[in-house]
Amino acid sequence: MNIMNTKYIYKNDKMTYQHVYSKSYLGKIEEFKNMIEDFAESMVIIGAEQNGNIFYSIKDVTEVGVTLMEIFMPAKSFVEYDDEDIMYSSYFYMDDMLSKIIERPEQGEASWAAISLYQQSKGIKRRSEFYHELHLRNDKKPYILLKTK
Repeated sequence: MNIMNTKYIYKNDKMTYQHVYSKSYLGKIEEFKNMIEDFAESMVIIGAEQNGNIFYSIKDVTEVGVTLMEIFMPAKSFVEYDDEDIMYSSYFYMDDMLSKIIERPEQGEASWAAISLYQQSKGIKRRSEFYHELHLRNDKKPYILLKTK
């Protein structure tokens, strides 16, 4: 199977969440697990209760591999908090997105490339960064929905 195949790109996807908290991180991708753990701990400290899929965006990667990323979590409601590193948005909505399932980490770059090639072939200019929406299958196996507008 060719993982660069654009056949498995879904059109007209969207992301719709309320009460979204986020926090930005700067570090190597190898530190991602630590970033997620720090984010989860921050959400526990402020008392935000998860209500939807955690997702993240990679905003920039330097030549030496330092990544600027933002991690997001939709919550059940707004909670008062005192942490200047955490941002809050009452609503997060993006429609008309393209998406592709990533089953294994090594498919990430190929999936980015496949969506980029699809956009290029259709004359579509990307209007957002790539978002990585974390999901669990019924058998608890994780996968990512890679999305962009």
